[in-house]
Amino acid sequence: MNILKLTSTLLICNVFIACGNNSTGSESGESSMVLSSSLEPESSSSVDFSSSSMEVETSAWHTFTPDNPAIRIVGRGDYTTPLAPTFAWSGSNWSIAFHGTAVKILLTAPGSIFNVFVDGDTIPTSVLDLSNSSEGEHLLAENLTEGEHTITVFKRTEAQYGDATFQGFKVYGYSTLSSFPTITRRIEFIGNSITCGYGDLDSLKENTFDITTEDHYWTYAATTARHLGAESHAICYSGRGLYRNNTGSLNGTLPELFPTISPSTTIAWDFSQWIPEVLVINLGTNDFYLGIPDSSEFVNAGITFIKSIRSYYPTTKILMLDGPMLSDYYPAATVSDFSQFPEEPIKGYPSAYIMRRISGTDTSYTYRSQTICQRYLNAIKNNLLSSGETNVARYSFPAQTGKYGYGADWHPSKAQHAYMAGLLEGWVKTEMGW
Repeated sequence: MNILKLTSTLLICNVFIACGNNSTGSESGESSMVLSSSLEPESSSSVDFSSSSMEVETSAWHTFTPDNPAIRIVGRGDYTTPLAPTFAWSGSNWSIAFHGTAVKILLTAPGSIFNVFVDGDTIPTSVLDLSNSSEGEHLLAENLTEGEHTITVFKRTEAQYGDATFQGFKVYGYSTLSSFPTITRRIEFIGNSITCGYGDLDSLKENTFDITTEDHYWTYAATTARHLGAESHAICYSGRGLYRNNTGSLNGTLPELFPTISPSTTIAWDFSQWIPEVLVINLGTNDFYLGIPDSSEFVNAGITFIKSIRSYYPTTKILMLDGPMLSDYYPAATVSDFSQFPEEPIKGYPSAYIMRRISGTDTSYTYRSQTICQRYLNAIKNNLLSSGETNVARYSFPAQTGKYGYGADWHPSKAQHAYMAGLLEGWVKTEMGW
């Protein structure tokens, strides 16, 4: 049996999920890791490595519970059960730094899929697919070179496909980090399926949703945060809107979900725990899915929502986005006589027309969804500015054209998300001086 004498060992490392892209690797693909079983029987004991000098058995498994300073947690968590907190939102992640050769995670998350990153990789080292598993212990890596390592497990699927209960890590070795470096930059995202990463790993727009092709890690949101070295939270849910959802329902919109720890609970989130410097809202696509929503209802919903956000975050920069799925060519209009509409204004916008003819003599018609959504969002911003708000802004992603391909159900592809991230990253750098 190997015994090592520890005397205040401290590893200073950069864990990429929290600190941004600190690896020289590219974000162009996915590598794999072969796992085998060649380790000593497990020790069931939980070890506290906080003392300055102690003897540690290095050829054994040691358990680290969520409250251990060796673990870094990112995301909204329900700590009703302190040693088994539950997380729902996309991008929630857990990291540990250790000296050893193998690591397991204690995680119960039926319905969810996770990316696993070893030693600061910027592409997934492996995938932990729990979409059909109710098991609570999972081998992440073994046969590692004896030495110091980091592991991050990142929730790539969205909240509606399951919560994740995290009970810590098991390490074949010992912890080497009492605390992770402090990250000063924080960005929060509020969005729909685009922000979730719906279908971004697919390459055929005709395909419907498959949970294996949703990956929040490659979205414009997570990519922007990573490139800027910022920690991020993502409060996102497919099909949901600002005023109404894509079903027409007014219940369960993002303004209703945002104040909670997760969609599966009514427990309020403590906003003082994590305050972003920038908050990005990308909503509107689902509101326009069934046609043009009432202007006053949509605009008032936006004004009310941002005022509520401001009550939580007094100094945060708030950015309202739109795109890239809306266009003036979708959805199809529900009336057949185009002659009724060219001169009919939308309430409050005399220069904006509700409908357009697709081509000169064509009898097919579409709503000007992109144009009108942008006008509605501009109206929200202008109303807030006129009432004394000074830290709210607008930005529009260009409508996708197919140049970067499409994901499932016409959603942005991984390449489209990368393009969008570049645009948003530039905006944030200019506005925030990052």
